[in-house]
Amino acid sequence: MSVSGAGNWVRHQWKWSMEKIIRVSGEDINFIAEQLLELLKDYEPVEDGLDSYRWIKENDGAFTVKSCYKAFANKTTTHLITTNTKETLASLWKVRVPSNIQLFGWRFILNRLPTKDNLIARGIEIEDSKEGCEFCGNTMETRYHLFFECPFSTRMWDAVHTWMGSPMWIKEKEFMEFPNYCEKAKRKDIREVTFAIWMAVIWTLWLTRNAAIFNDDTVNFEDCLSSIKFVSWKWINLGKISTKNCCSYYEWHVAPLLSVF
Repeated sequence: MSVSGAGNWVRHQWKWSMEKIIRVSGEDINFIAEQLLELLKDYEPVEDGLDSYRWIKENDGAFTVKSCYKAFANKTTTHLITTNTKETLASLWKVRVPSNIQLFGWRFILNRLPTKDNLIARGIEIEDSKEGCEFCGNTMETRYHLFFECPFSTRMWDAVHTWMGSPMWIKEKEFMEFPNYCEKAKRKDIREVTFAIWMAVIWTLWLTRNAAIFNDDTVNFEDCLSSIKFVSWKWINLGKISTKNCCSYYEWHVAPLLSVF
Protein backbone atom coordinates (compact mmCIF):
# COMPACT_ATOMS: atom_id res chain seq x y z
CA MET A 1 0.00 0.00 0.00
CA SER A 2 1.22 3.51 -0.81
CA VAL A 3 0.98 6.43 1.60
CA SER A 4 -1.43 8.12 -0.78
CA GLY A 5 -3.72 5.12 -0.44
CA ALA A 6 -3.76 5.34 3.37
CA GLY A 7 -5.81 8.51 3.65
CA ASN A 8 -7.20 11.56 1.91
CA TRP A 9 -6.50 15.28 1.51
CA VAL A 10 -9.36 17.36 2.87
CA ARG A 11 -8.95 21.07 2.13
CA HIS A 12 -5.17 20.64 1.98
CA GLN A 13 -5.15 18.81 5.33
CA TRP A 14 -4.17 15.14 5.46
CA LYS A 15 -6.55 12.66 7.14
CA TRP A 16 -5.38 9.11 7.87
CA SER A 17 -7.99 6.43 7.14
CA MET A 18 -7.92 3.39 9.41
CA GLU A 19 -10.41 1.61 7.12
CA LYS A 20 -7.89 1.78 4.29
CA ILE A 21 -4.86 0.89 6.38
CA ILE A 22 -6.22 -1.98 8.50
CA ARG A 23 -7.57 -4.85 6.47
CA VAL A 24 -8.05 -7.36 9.26
CA SER A 25 -10.87 -8.08 11.65
CA GLY A 26 -10.97 -9.31 15.21
CA GLU A 27 -11.51 -8.34 18.80
CA ASP A 28 -8.38 -6.18 19.03
CA ILE A 29 -9.06 -4.08 15.90
CA ASN A 30 -9.78 -0.94 17.92
CA PHE A 31 -6.58 -1.42 19.92
CA ILE A 32 -4.57 -1.75 16.68
CA ALA A 33 -6.22 1.35 15.21
CA GLU A 34 -5.36 3.43 18.28
CA GLN A 35 -1.74 2.23 18.19
CA LEU A 36 -1.42 3.29 14.56
CA LEU A 37 -3.02 6.69 15.11
CA GLU A 38 -0.65 7.32 18.00
CA LEU A 39 2.32 6.49 15.76
CA LEU A 40 1.09 8.55 12.81
CA LYS A 41 -0.34 11.62 14.52
CA ASP A 42 2.87 13.68 14.23
CA TYR A 43 3.46 12.87 10.57
CA GLU A 44 1.79 14.37 7.53
CA PRO A 45 2.65 13.66 3.87
CA VAL A 46 3.69 16.37 1.42
CA GLU A 47 0.68 17.01 -0.77
CA ASP A 48 2.54 17.01 -4.08
CA GLY A 49 5.36 14.66 -3.03
CA LEU A 50 6.13 11.11 -4.16
CA ASP A 51 5.74 8.12 -1.83
CA SER A 52 8.84 6.57 -0.29
CA TYR A 53 9.43 4.36 2.74
CA ARG A 54 11.94 5.25 5.42
CA TRP A 55 12.15 4.65 9.18
CA ILE A 56 13.49 7.96 10.46
CA LYS A 57 14.69 6.53 13.78
CA GLU A 58 17.50 4.61 12.03
CA ASN A 59 20.22 6.16 9.86
CA ASP A 60 19.76 3.54 7.15
CA GLY A 61 15.98 3.99 7.12
CA ALA A 62 15.31 0.36 8.11
CA PHE A 63 12.76 -0.39 10.85
CA THR A 64 13.86 -2.16 14.04
CA VAL A 65 11.81 -3.00 17.13
CA LYS A 66 14.60 -1.64 19.33
CA SER A 67 14.51 1.81 17.75
CA CYS A 68 10.70 1.79 17.89
CA TYR A 69 10.82 1.07 21.63
CA LYS A 70 13.36 3.85 22.18
CA ALA A 71 11.19 6.28 20.23
CA PHE A 72 8.24 5.52 22.50
CA ALA A 73 10.38 5.68 25.62
CA ASN A 74 11.85 9.05 24.66
CA LYS A 75 8.36 10.53 24.23
CA THR A 76 7.45 9.55 27.79
CA THR A 77 7.77 12.14 30.53
CA THR A 78 10.59 10.28 32.23
CA HIS A 79 10.72 12.60 35.23
CA LEU A 80 7.28 11.27 36.21
CA ILE A 81 8.39 7.64 36.03
CA THR A 82 9.89 6.09 39.13
CA THR A 83 13.08 4.06 39.03
CA ASN A 84 10.98 0.99 39.82
CA THR A 85 8.78 1.66 36.78
CA LYS A 86 11.82 2.03 34.53
CA GLU A 87 13.15 -1.31 35.78
CA THR A 88 9.73 -2.88 35.21
CA LEU A 89 9.62 -1.64 31.62
CA ALA A 90 13.13 -2.98 31.03
CA SER A 91 12.08 -6.40 32.37
CA LEU A 92 8.90 -6.33 30.28
CA TRP A 93 10.84 -5.87 27.06
CA LYS A 94 12.87 -9.01 27.78
CA VAL A 95 9.83 -11.31 28.08
CA ARG A 96 9.58 -13.43 24.95
CA VAL A 97 5.97 -12.80 24.01
CA PRO A 98 4.68 -11.30 20.73
CA SER A 99 5.84 -7.71 20.18
CA ASN A 100 2.27 -6.36 20.14
CA ILE A 101 1.77 -7.88 23.60
CA GLN A 102 4.96 -6.21 24.84
CA LEU A 103 3.66 -2.90 23.52
CA PHE A 104 0.31 -3.53 25.21
CA GLY A 105 2.10 -4.26 28.50
CA TRP A 106 4.16 -1.10 28.08
CA ARG A 107 1.01 0.99 27.65
CA PHE A 108 -0.64 -0.82 30.56
CA ILE A 109 2.20 -0.07 32.98
CA LEU A 110 2.25 3.61 31.96
CA ASN A 111 -1.56 3.82 32.16
CA ARG A 112 -1.86 4.64 28.44
CA LEU A 113 -4.67 2.20 27.64
CA PRO A 114 -7.95 3.74 26.40
CA THR A 115 -9.87 2.95 29.57
CA LYS A 116 -12.99 5.05 29.96
CA ASP A 117 -11.48 7.44 32.48
CA ASN A 118 -8.53 8.05 30.13
CA LEU A 119 -10.86 8.62 27.18
CA ILE A 120 -12.85 11.16 29.18
CA ALA A 121 -9.60 12.88 30.21
CA ARG A 122 -8.75 13.19 26.50
CA GLY A 123 -12.02 14.98 25.87
CA ILE A 124 -13.93 12.03 24.39
CA GLU A 125 -17.57 12.08 25.41
CA ILE A 126 -19.04 8.91 26.91
CA GLU A 127 -22.65 8.59 27.99
CA ASP A 128 -23.03 8.54 31.77
CA SER A 129 -24.76 5.16 31.55
CA LYS A 130 -21.71 3.68 29.76
CA GLU A 131 -18.94 5.00 32.00
CA GLY A 132 -19.04 2.00 34.34
CA CYS A 133 -16.92 -1.13 34.43
CA GLU A 134 -18.00 -3.68 31.82
CA PHE A 135 -17.51 -6.52 34.29
CA CYS A 136 -19.39 -5.27 37.34
CA GLY A 137 -20.98 -1.96 36.30
CA ASN A 138 -20.52 -0.59 39.81
CA THR A 139 -17.97 2.16 39.30
CA MET A 140 -16.11 4.26 36.75
CA GLU A 141 -13.75 2.18 34.62
CA THR A 142 -10.15 2.94 35.50
CA ARG A 143 -7.11 0.78 34.90
CA TYR A 144 -6.80 -0.09 38.57
CA HIS A 145 -10.46 -0.97 38.97
CA LEU A 146 -10.76 -2.93 35.72
CA PHE A 147 -7.71 -5.12 36.30
CA PHE A 148 -7.27 -5.30 40.07
CA GLU A 149 -10.29 -4.07 42.02
CA CYS A 150 -13.33 -5.39 40.14
CA PRO A 151 -14.74 -8.60 41.72
CA PHE A 152 -14.55 -10.35 38.34
CA SER A 153 -10.85 -9.53 37.97
CA THR A 154 -9.86 -10.33 41.56
CA ARG A 155 -11.62 -13.68 41.23
CA MET A 156 -9.64 -14.26 38.00
CA TRP A 157 -6.30 -13.51 39.66
CA ASP A 158 -7.17 -15.92 42.46
CA ALA A 159 -8.11 -18.65 39.96
CA VAL A 160 -4.91 -18.21 37.93
CA HIS A 161 -2.71 -18.17 41.05
CA THR A 162 -4.38 -21.36 42.23
CA TRP A 163 -4.00 -22.94 38.77
CA MET A 164 -0.28 -22.16 38.86
CA GLY A 165 -0.07 -24.26 41.98
CA SER A 166 0.02 -21.26 44.36
CA PRO A 167 3.85 -21.09 44.23
CA MET A 168 5.24 -20.45 47.70
CA TRP A 169 7.79 -17.89 46.48
CA ILE A 170 5.10 -15.41 45.48
CA LYS A 171 1.82 -14.52 47.16
CA GLU A 172 -1.38 -13.84 45.24
CA LYS A 173 -1.18 -10.08 45.88
CA GLU A 174 2.41 -10.08 44.64
CA PHE A 175 1.41 -12.06 41.55
CA MET A 176 -1.27 -9.48 40.74
CA GLU A 177 1.46 -6.83 40.83
CA PHE A 178 4.17 -9.13 39.45
CA PRO A 179 6.13 -6.47 37.51
CA ASN A 180 6.91 -4.90 40.89
CA TYR A 181 7.98 -8.22 42.39
CA CYS A 182 9.60 -10.02 39.45
CA GLU A 183 13.03 -9.96 41.08
CA LYS A 184 11.67 -12.36 43.74
CA ALA A 185 12.01 -15.05 41.08
CA LYS A 186 15.73 -15.78 41.29
CA ARG A 187 15.78 -17.99 38.19
CA LYS A 188 15.45 -16.18 34.87
CA ASP A 189 13.27 -18.89 33.27
CA ILE A 190 10.79 -18.92 36.19
CA ARG A 191 10.64 -15.14 36.10
CA GLU A 192 9.91 -15.07 32.36
CA VAL A 193 7.26 -17.80 32.52
CA THR A 194 5.49 -16.07 35.42
CA PHE A 195 5.70 -12.72 33.64
CA ALA A 196 4.20 -14.29 30.49
CA ILE A 197 1.27 -15.71 32.51
CA TRP A 198 0.75 -12.31 34.15
CA MET A 199 0.65 -10.66 30.75
CA ALA A 200 -1.80 -13.29 29.50
CA VAL A 201 -4.14 -12.32 32.35
CA ILE A 202 -4.16 -8.58 31.62
CA TRP A 203 -4.32 -9.16 27.83
CA THR A 204 -7.26 -11.55 28.10
CA LEU A 205 -9.12 -9.31 30.56
CA TRP A 206 -8.68 -6.44 28.09
CA LEU A 207 -9.93 -8.51 25.12
CA THR A 208 -12.90 -9.71 27.17
CA ARG A 209 -13.72 -6.12 28.10
CA ASN A 210 -13.46 -5.04 24.44
CA ALA A 211 -15.68 -7.89 23.25
CA ALA A 212 -18.33 -6.84 25.77
CA ILE A 213 -18.21 -3.23 24.56
CA PHE A 214 -17.85 -3.59 20.81
CA ASN A 215 -19.47 -6.98 20.13
CA ASP A 216 -21.98 -6.98 22.99
CA ASP A 217 -20.57 -10.36 24.09
CA THR A 218 -21.56 -11.84 27.42
CA VAL A 219 -18.72 -11.86 29.95
CA ASN A 220 -18.04 -15.48 30.89
CA PHE A 221 -15.59 -16.29 33.67
CA GLU A 222 -14.71 -19.82 32.54
CA ASP A 223 -14.17 -18.75 28.93
CA CYS A 224 -11.86 -15.99 30.07
CA LEU A 225 -9.87 -18.34 32.32
CA SER A 226 -9.56 -20.91 29.51
CA SER A 227 -8.26 -18.21 27.16
CA ILE A 228 -5.60 -17.21 29.70
CA LYS A 229 -4.39 -20.80 29.95
CA PHE A 230 -4.29 -21.30 26.18
CA VAL A 231 -2.71 -17.96 25.30
CA SER A 232 0.02 -18.32 27.93
CA TRP A 233 0.76 -21.89 26.77
CA LYS A 234 1.08 -20.68 23.17
CA TRP A 235 3.45 -17.87 24.15
CA ILE A 236 5.58 -20.17 26.33
CA ASN A 237 6.03 -22.66 23.51
CA LEU A 238 6.55 -20.16 20.70
CA GLY A 239 8.95 -18.10 22.79
CA LYS A 240 10.83 -21.19 24.03
CA ILE A 241 11.10 -19.53 27.42
CA SER A 242 11.71 -22.58 29.57
CA THR A 243 14.77 -24.80 29.49
CA LYS A 244 12.59 -27.85 28.95
CA ASN A 245 11.14 -29.08 25.67
CA CYS A 246 7.76 -27.72 24.64
CA CYS A 247 4.99 -29.16 26.76
CA SER A 248 1.58 -30.32 25.59
CA TYR A 249 -1.45 -28.18 26.31
CA TYR A 250 -2.81 -30.94 28.56
CA GLU A 251 0.35 -30.82 30.72
CA TRP A 252 0.20 -27.03 30.83
CA HIS A 253 -3.51 -27.02 31.67
CA VAL A 254 -3.02 -29.41 34.59
CA ALA A 255 0.19 -28.05 36.13
CA PRO A 256 1.79 -25.15 34.20
CA LEU A 257 4.95 -24.59 36.22
CA LEU A 258 5.66 -28.30 36.68
CA SER A 259 5.21 -28.93 32.95
CA VAL A 260 8.01 -26.57 31.90
CA PHE A 261 10.57 -26.99 34.71
